[in-house]
Formats: sequence, structure tokens, C-alpha cells
Amino acid sequence: MTIRAIAAGGIVLLSVSVLAQERARKPIWGGSISGRVISAETGLPLAGVHVALNSSRLTTTDIPSLAETATSGADGSFEFPDIPGGTFAIRPTRPGYIVKGLTTMLLRDRERAAVTIAMMRGGAINGRITGEFGEPVSGVQVHALRDSYGEDGTRRSGSSGVAD
Repeated sequence: MTIRAIAAGGIVLLSVSVLAQERARKPIWGGSISGRVISAETGLPLAGVHVALNSSRLTTTDIPSLAETATSGADGSFEFPDIPGGTFAIRPTRPGYIVKGLTTMLLRDRERAAVTIAMMRGGAINGRITGEFGEPVSGVQVHALRDSYGEDGTRRSGSSGVAD
């Protein structure tokens, strides 16, 4: 950080070079992933989708793992600017919607890639746990299971949520 002091008429002016310090801390990668989230049923954009971007294996070993988030705008668009090359998983989430499969992509250094993600309406589970005589039971864990599919098409069952 650079600090300059200039005295003028009894007033000391300070100039701090914070921008240069910020640029020194974060490298400029030059790559980006932008995209659009749409409804699988209608093709219309979905706003307010939380989109998470995580790196799994980066092409350069001295670059740390990357975890970024964005929220889709009114037109369904999102962007992850200035990211390094590597293999990334993109996970969109929005209440009431699901996405089939996992979107992964390989981004080369300084590449600008675009992706469209279609989400479909999901279901909701609600209910009441009762005992043998219809009385409410508290402190019970409920597990919701869902099937997922690997890249090779094999079906896997796993826990998708737990409620107390």
C-alpha cells in the first residue's frame, strides 16, 4: 500500500493506493463462465437461482481451489468472471426446482465459455409424524432419498435431505 501525505495550508491530504494493493493480491486469470438458467418446461428465464461454481482439478497445480457463487438475474443470466482454466462443477439451486445431473466443464486458460442450464419443477415433501394413537411425535429424523445418475448412466440412491 502506498501512502502519500501532502501538507497544504495546514491541511494534510492522504492518498492511499488501495486499488494497486487489491490487484496485487488477486491474479488476473482472464477466463470466464457465463450462462443462463431457464425453465425446462417453458424455456423462460429463471431469476434468483443460486449458482455455485467449484473447481475439482485445476490445470495449474500452484493455483488454489476455487469456490464462487452468483445469482441469476431477471433474464436468467449469471457470470463468473476472471477465473483460471480448470475443470469446474456448476450447481444451480432454487426452491421448488431441480436440475437433472451435474453440469461440469473444462475451461482452458483465458477461455470464455457459455452454458445454458435447464431446471425443472421439483416436488415438495411435507407431513406430520404421529404415534400409534395419532399423537404428534417430536425429535424424529426424516430422510428424503432421491436417485441420481452418474456420467456413465448408472443409478445411485442417496440422501438428499434430513429434517428434524
